[in-house]
Order: sequence, then structure tokens, then C-alpha cells
Amino acid sequence: DAVTKALAMKSRWQIQKFAPFAERVICFIDEPSLSAYGSSTYVGVLREDVVAILAEVIEAIHAEGALAGVHCCGNTEWPILIDAGADIVNFDAYEFGHTIAMYPDEVKAHLQRGGILAWGVVPTSEAIRRETVETLGDHLEKMMDNLAAKGIDKQLIVEQAIITPSCGTGSMTDGDAEAVFRIAPQLTRAMRTKYGF
Repeated sequence: DAVTKALAMKSRWQIQKFAPFAERVICFIDEPSLSAYGSSTYVGVLREDVVAILAEVIEAIHAEGALAGVHCCGNTEWPILIDAGADIVNFDAYEFGHTIAMYPDEVKAHLQRGGILAWGVVPTSEAIRRETVETLGDHLEKMMDNLAAKGIDKQLIVEQAIITPSCGTGSMTDGDAEAVFRIAPQLTRAMRTKYGF
């Protein structure tokens, strides 16, 4: 409880510090352990507890007028983030993009209420050396089409999408990190051009 409240207060403090520099602040919760949820290591962790803890931090973010994003760099039960009230669900779409389509009803409701999917389709590994805007665009389209095939309007998926790196770049070589930050905006521009916005 103390850790949760400390994170909530730290989130509010960060938003207050950044608020003078932006129309609207986005505050992300990085939750790498969530990929282990459901494994034998975390068998005693209850879903409702995970949702409640995330929700408490997200509510603090919303209280400051900011958007709340949650990033999980592995596979997880994505509706946990949606049920906790995240505005932006950020996931490693390069490795795990197909998993978002396992929860079509929850994802559809998330998008219809204005929620965003942040597709981490630009790899933050040595895989960036063999990828291009075109290959990553094809990969992204396949994942979006897979989600659309579950009964979600493709245009809604595209309009409510952000393209991001799959995870952090801190452990990458300078050249690989530069490639990530070059390709991500290029892919964004290519998608905007293709879909006319």
C-alpha cells in the first residue's frame, strides 16, 4: 500500500512539473512484471489486486488532468490494463502483437471509449538492423488486420493507434538506438499518408 501511494504521489509530482510545457501530459506506468502474471512465480497474486493497484495510480494521474499509459514489455492479460482505466495500452507489438487480438471485446470497448493502443512495433533489439519502414509497416498491418478480423473497425484501430519502440533503448548501441528513433517517426508518417490523416 505504501509503494502504491508513493507511486501515485510521484506521478502527480511529475505531471505538475511537466504541465507548464505541454497542453496535456501523458504519464506512463512501466510494468514489466505484469508479463509474469499468471505464472507459478506469481500464483498468489490475484487479478483484482493487480487491477486495484494500477487503478489507484491511474486515478492519481487522471486527478492531475493527464492521460495514463501503461507499458508492459512482454505478453500479459491485456484487459487488466484496460480494466484498471489506462487511456493508452502500450505493448511490444513486434514480438507479441498477435496477442492483443485474443481480447477483442475488451479492446473494442477500449477503443470505442477513446482509448489508444500504442503498438511497439519498432524492435529495440538487434532485429532493428534488418528491419525497414516497409517491413515493419507490413507487420503492423497484419496485426491490425488480425484485430479487425475479430469484429473491430480497421479505421478505428488505425485512428486510435500510436507507433512506438517495442521497449526501452537504454541497453542498445548508439547506432541501433538511432535507427529506432529514425524509423519510428518514418513509419508513423507512412501510416498517416496511407490512411489520409
